[in-house]
Amino acid sequence: MKNILLFISLLTILFALCACSSSEHLHEYEVQSAESFEATCEKDGKTVYKCKDESCGYTYSKTLPKGHVWKSGNCTTPKTCDICKKTDGEAIGHIYENKVCVTCKQELAIDLALPEVSSENPLTLKNFKGAGVSEYKINNLSYTFDGTRDDAVTVTIVIEGEKVSDTIYGDGKDVVGKIAYKIYDEEGFVIFSSTKDTMMLKSGEKFKNLKIALSGFNAGQKYVLEFFDYYS
Repeated sequence: MKNILLFISLLTILFALCACSSSEHLHEYEVQSAESFEATCEKDGKTVYKCKDESCGYTYSKTLPKGHVWKSGNCTTPKTCDICKKTDGEAIGHIYENKVCVTCKQELAIDLALPEVSSENPLTLKNFKGAGVSEYKINNLSYTFDGTRDDAVTVTIVIEGEKVSDTIYGDGKDVVGKIAYKIYDEEGFVIFSSTKDTMMLKSGEKFKNLKIALSGFNAGQKYVLEFFDYYS
């Protein structure tokens, strides 16, 4: 009888030991901030987790991959990292249809300063050659512009006025008259210059809608138009 009781006691202890050894410890984690660090655009980061049970001491870590956080570019801004502000490539640029950007709806604009002229205060151009001179009076100036991109704007300058006189070949004859011009950019550099715009005009003959069409202006910039004496 004693042997049976002893055997039962041993079995009870054995089952208890087995149950204890087979039970799993459930980890409850907390972040170890002293050992963790955020990822940057150029370097991986790491988060370290440790079981809250001090007697356990189990830890594991996760790698936080490096990399830029890109924000898509637009008409005026290239693709840009939200974190380090590094840019990639160039701005898309405006694409215009009927002088309005199809993406952001900005209107195409250009500022060309023209000489102030009127019928009461015309601009007089005297083109000298030797002892002779041909004289023009410009009493109206205007311009139009169009384009599909910021760096490829076409400007058309319209000139109206009168060929006053010509003493090179004699009044009343058909002669070649020249109206020369220069166009300056915002920094004062000459970007367009021509002495080749010609008109076959008689003295006293009025001209209207004389057009100078030039391509290659940049949208949003300022320019200045100047007429000058070709022969001097």
